[in-house]
Amino acid sequence: MAKEAIQPVQKVDLTLLCRTFPETSGVQIRRDNLIALIEKTLDSGVELLTIEGSEGMGKTTLLAQFALANQPRALSMFVKPASRFAYDPDILLWDLFNQMHFAVTAKELPDDQALDEGIFRRLLTSLQRKARLEHANYYFLVDGLDEIPSESANVRDALLRMLPFGFSHFKFVVVGESAGIVGKENRKVPYKPLLITFLTLDETIQFFSDATVSRDLIEEIFKTYNGFPAILASAKRVLQSGITPERLQEELHRSTSNLFELEWSACSAPR
Repeated sequence: MAKEAIQPVQKVDLTLLCRTFPETSGVQIRRDNLIALIEKTLDSGVELLTIEGSEGMGKTTLLAQFALANQPRALSMFVKPASRFAYDPDILLWDLFNQMHFAVTAKELPDDQALDEGIFRRLLTSLQRKARLEHANYYFLVDGLDEIPSESANVRDALLRMLPFGFSHFKFVVVGESAGIVGKENRKVPYKPLLITFLTLDETIQFFSDATVSRDLIEEIFKTYNGFPAILASAKRVLQSGITPERLQEELHRSTSNLFELEWSACSAPR
């Protein structure tokens, strides 16, 4: 009688515990240079680094990559402003508590665990002690605060107050303009902004490595859209939808809206 195959157990880490961690699929453009720059900047005495840039530059992707690169010591919060429930401070706070508890004890919190300020302080003290013994930084990563509607600004402020600024060995990386993050309560926190750069040609070639497309067309796409991540991703989805490279090439020198319309029509066409 054949033995039943034993399925490998997936190792739990902090990125898996983060309930709001973004899903990733396909070829990812590794921004290793930016990850190294963030680490170096935070090691230089900066406590808070803000990741800034226009929409579509890949700020969320970069933060997720940083979390994965530092996952034993990266506690994440990806705020999704699709609904008020998605950025409920109590839900996000429990998620952060759970990651902190796991970082200290290698165990998750019970689902019915009630949370209060006393538990939070004890977790912070234990985590800081662990960081000192390891001679290592622990990172608190937050994305999506700048997308919370203005009428819910009090929620954004409450989420910022959750962050334990001022503790040694605790570093913070927050997506958003520093002017909206460094307020009256944390204006003394040493901070520095990081402006996300466009993709290089090499990164663009890597991004299209799983698409059947010529090097010449990749270079033309890169030059046309100046390495803008969101538009490059749209061009790739167009190719993956079945649109031929020749058809895409015809659209390159028209407006960006034409490219998005081409993607929409391709994805909405009956299969």
